[in-house]
Amino acid sequence: MELGIHGADRDNMDLIRDLGVSWTKIPGNIEPETVPDLNEPFDVAEELGLRCVVDLRTSHGYLSQVSADTQMAMAEAGLLEEVTGPILDLEQHAKQARNLEKVNAVAYAKLYETAARTVEAYQDRCQEWEFWGEAACPWVSGQVFGDKSSTYPVLLESVYKAIKEVDPDCRVWTAGNGMDLQLVFYHACLDHGAGPYFDVCNLHPYFMKLRVRKHADRILEQEYTRLRVALQEQGQDQPFAATEWGYPTYDADSIAVEEYLRSHVLLEGVRQLYWSESEEWFEKDLQAMERHGFEVVVVHSLHDDPAPNPFWGQRCGLIDLQGRKKNVWDVVQRWAWKGREAKQQAL
Repeated sequence: MELGIHGADRDNMDLIRDLGVSWTKIPGNIEPETVPDLNEPFDVAEELGLRCVVDLRTSHGYLSQVSADTQMAMAEAGLLEEVTGPILDLEQHAKQARNLEKVNAVAYAKLYETAARTVEAYQDRCQEWEFWGEAACPWVSGQVFGDKSSTYPVLLESVYKAIKEVDPDCRVWTAGNGMDLQLVFYHACLDHGAGPYFDVCNLHPYFMKLRVRKHADRILEQEYTRLRVALQEQGQDQPFAATEWGYPTYDADSIAVEEYLRSHVLLEGVRQLYWSESEEWFEKDLQAMERHGFEVVVVHSLHDDPAPNPFWGQRCGLIDLQGRKKNVWDVVQRWAWKGREAKQQAL
């Protein structure tokens, strides 16, 4: 199992070399329907010897707007079935589903094309492409994919086919999700027929509400095992990976400590881990991921963010606001070098 880090840039190259990670994640905004310029982050990654996974994403506003515009135009042109009567009526529901399928094919055609052109443009620099990271997060996606992820598999299938036409050897990763190991998103995707249309089952396996370690251990074993069975039965037994994982941590002696940090989805916020407990959480999570065959785990992130009234993700750094390496630095570094050395021995 190899480790990666978010935020690989020129200012932190010495730190990243010392940490020993071998991967990084790069954002790839394809909303303007133009190929993004990713040469600088690819250059940095190449200098550091890092492999990249790129998150091909738009805003949820883009998806909503193009869908609404297309649906209105197609309805006015008489290209959609008329839906009448109670929406819960099975016949009317089936009409609505068929209409949605027609709309999606037209509305997102340029999105699929842009994704394919991006992969084609950088196929000599990257072979790993995540599609629409955190699609199930209500804050990130605005629930544009639906409560039961019924829309995401349709888009994933189309993006997968478009990408594979230009680079059959690349790998398509699912959106990362999985707060508190609630993996219903992945089961819903498989139930909706997405099994053949991704190469890597990508998770963001944060525990956010839970802070009892023995309960976390039980849930990790239960949910990773259950999803592995589902991938074997409904998918292609795809490998696990994580393009984002970590925990907000703090030293009791740090300046202006806040125990609970803001969250867009948890009203009570997310409790930071004390340094005294964080090593155990990092270690046992990584042990579980290795045990369940994760290929790559990208840690979020290198530095804490100095933003006031912090969001929980801004305190997940391996280096605190005073510039100190947190104790979990040593945990990540040990696992990173272990993964790098194992990879080199296998070559």
